[in-house]
Amino acid sequence: MSEAEERLLREVRSACEQHPSMQITVDVAATDDLAKKHGWPDAKSMREGVQRALKTLPPEMAQRIVVKTRGE
Repeated sequence: MSEAEERLLREVRSACEQHPSMQITVDVAATDDLAKKHGWPDAKSMREGVQRALKTLPPEMAQRIVVKTRGE
């Protein structure tokens, strides 16, 4: 798992623990430039990495996650 994926999981787990009844939104970059600003090599890698990382979450956390693609 990449450093960016591990960082994402830490942030998602923390948000789930701090807000146990809220839905958590994960924004995925629409452009390579935006993905690079967040530590990913490009937008495709970010999308794939986010999907891969979120699959490792327990089902009770994973069902609360909404993934959205965002531009600049």
